[in-house]
Amino acid sequence: MRLAHPQLSEPVKFRENTIPVLVLEDPKLFRDWVFALSEQAGGEAGPFVLSVNYEIIDCADHLNVIRDFHDYPLDGRRLNNKFQSLLQTIMREELAHETDKLQNSIAEYLGRVRVGIGYPSENNEGEYAIQLLKALKFRPSLDDDTDIEKLIGYLDLNAGLLKAQCFILVCAKSYFSSAELQELYKMVIYKKWNVLLVEPYIREHLPNESTIILDSNLCELCTGVNDRLHSRQ
Repeated sequence: MRLAHPQLSEPVKFRENTIPVLVLEDPKLFRDWVFALSEQAGGEAGPFVLSVNYEIIDCADHLNVIRDFHDYPLDGRRLNNKFQSLLQTIMREELAHETDKLQNSIAEYLGRVRVGIGYPSENNEGEYAIQLLKALKFRPSLDDDTDIEKLIGYLDLNAGLLKAQCFILVCAKSYFSSAELQELYKMVIYKKWNVLLVEPYIREHLPNESTIILDSNLCELCTGVNDRLHSRQ
């Protein structure tokens, strides 16, 4: 996967065992790029181009911009549609026998309710078991563990249910310690998630990070995982 922008000499590349970090030292540039990423993730037009195997993909379907590391959006249409699809697959295939028993039990129970009422009555028919889970608001959630585990859980949920996801973490180094970020990086590398950190200035360089810096003069500098700094003209 690649994320391109006209002001970058080449796209940000998501490689195995490497965490890309984009540092935008000019405040206006940082603000403009973060806003543009958020807008394109929401379906608006913008300067960024996301691609997989050199084929352009829709940012609205594949780009996730995370700026709030406390509350994570779990009510998105795409995420919930995939969750409900997975839920129905489990009910109809892995738990088919149990689902049939529950379906029959609910139908029998509703029949007894109608008899008890003593007046003509009817109810919606269909897959009662699935309707029951919808009525109970069976939906995805995150474990309330540590803050970094909550972030990892959110990435795992989205990457597991949705295809080819790109996650932009804005100012993550201001929220998490180096030890927490290294815990995150281990999971990113293990799960092969596409994660990019966007920061307003340089902080401690961590193992496996590959940093692209646009300084206040809009000169582009890069540091690889070997910590060598070089300029891109």
